[in-house]
Amino acid sequence: MRRRKLKITNTLAFIVVLAMVVFIVSCSAKNKKDEIPTSKNVSSSSSDEKSMTSQKQQTTSESPESSQTLPKAESTTISADDELILNAAANAESPQFNNGILPDYYYINVEPVYQNPELPTGCEITALTTLLNYKGYYVDKLTMCDDFLNIDYNGNSSFYEAFIGDPRSGVGFGCYAPVIADAADKYLKYADSDENAFDMTGTEFDELFYYISNDCPVVVWATMSLVPSEDRYCWTTPDGEEVWWHVNEHCMVLTGYDYTNETVTVCDPLKGEMTYSMYAFKERYDELEMQSVIIY
Repeated sequence: MRRRKLKITNTLAFIVVLAMVVFIVSCSAKNKKDEIPTSKNVSSSSSDEKSMTSQKQQTTSESPESSQTLPKAESTTISADDELILNAAANAESPQFNNGILPDYYYINVEPVYQNPELPTGCEITALTTLLNYKGYYVDKLTMCDDFLNIDYNGNSSFYEAFIGDPRSGVGFGCYAPVIADAADKYLKYADSDENAFDMTGTEFDELFYYISNDCPVVVWATMSLVPSEDRYCWTTPDGEEVWWHVNEHCMVLTGYDYTNETVTVCDPLKGEMTYSMYAFKERYDELEMQSVIIY
């Protein structure tokens, strides 16, 4: 009887110990689960975040305010010619000589280069050659014409893109400031110069005098003998652009001014050094779209 009682007691003790072990293991597993998220929990969290982001984007796209079409600015058609002018002005930080001090008279001694007989319609490239020679670059007008001037013999471009026609011919047309600035930059790069050409188109005529007073001659566009210009010839390029030519257009180098006598001095590729009325020259300069080029 005593042995049976002892056996029962041992059995109960074993059951109690076993229950305690199970309880401890269960608690330990629960704590471990609370402390360390499983990969499934991480995946669920990422999925929830992605879902929230998607909902936010959907809400934003469906917002009445964001779905309204904003009024568009009125479009303005810019011709290729105008675009070239704007690009030329935007692409270069032009030197500024306007220091508020302008003498009444200033003259730069520049040796003119004549366009004839080799370049009867090549006044622009000849004027550029005059300027380059003054700056110490001893290149001739034919080299500048043949190697550095962009020429369109067939009229498929505008005067802002190329010389139209043949400058060696008496029936050539001409070109405008961006073409001469481009030819100058090509040569300056070839000569390994640290100077640059600047298209100063749009500069008021009397503002050019600040460059003159700082020994910086200016290539300018006006007309032959300052006669009125005339828009007589027009054609359409393959790109559909309408091109007009200013008849009597002429290119010179401005080298001096005189407020007392109201005159300006230029190197004229047709006539050599010439003195013209300041106000007559300004009128033609304005007619030719206030085009000018400097090298600095």
